[in-house]
Amino acid sequence: AERREALVEWAEVSCGFLGRSPDHVASSMSGMMMGIEVFDNHDEKRGRAFRDWYDHARKSDLFLTYVINNVQGDRSKAFGDQGKNAEDMVARIVDEDASGLTIRGAKLFATSAIMANEIFVSSGQPLKPGEEHLAFSCALPMGTRGLNLLSRKSFEASAVSEYDNPLSSRFDENDALVFFDDVKVPWERVFVLRNTDMCRAQLHDTPAHVYQNYQAQIRQIGRASCRE
Repeated sequence: AERREALVEWAEVSCGFLGRSPDHVASSMSGMMMGIEVFDNHDEKRGRAFRDWYDHARKSDLFLTYVINNVQGDRSKAFGDQGKNAEDMVARIVDEDASGLTIRGAKLFATSAIMANEIFVSSGQPLKPGEEHLAFSCALPMGTRGLNLLSRKSFEASAVSEYDNPLSSRFDENDALVFFDDVKVPWERVFVLRNTDMCRAQLHDTPAHVYQNYQAQIRQIGRASCRE
């Protein structure tokens, strides 16, 4: 009940029009932490890495965004079957060494990424056997070398006035396409490694999916209340 009241307070600040306010991804990550044994069963080292990062994010009061959708140039094909000419389209593991992973490719949509401190990167869409190179989960500071954002044009910046643009002049959160240009991810920031089922489990075998979508439902109710 206390959490719901806090989410309502957040939603009412924007009348429910900010879909990815800081409490959204924080809710998802808290849900994962509540089911940390899922990570431990996957790999104890990866579970420990998530614990340490979560503790850091919470104590530092970080604004987190996430990017969990894969790019499809050809929507008739799966993410891993986009073709040889598109092999760098979807973010994937291209190298591993003693210091960590190297990621290359793109993901979308990172809402509010231009305002966030760090980004959680994974796949919220189903992956199949053979797509282990796409099956990873990690977190990175937004200033990480090789991590680039292509943000859509700001509605707020081009709003004529508050009178003519009452919503976009206030509630613009800028989705962005994220490019990983051989981004190095240290092992202490890797939470899932080449496991397609674990990419599903981190969201659905923990309370993560429930917690993040509960926040979304609270926001929608807040929008309806503001209209009234």
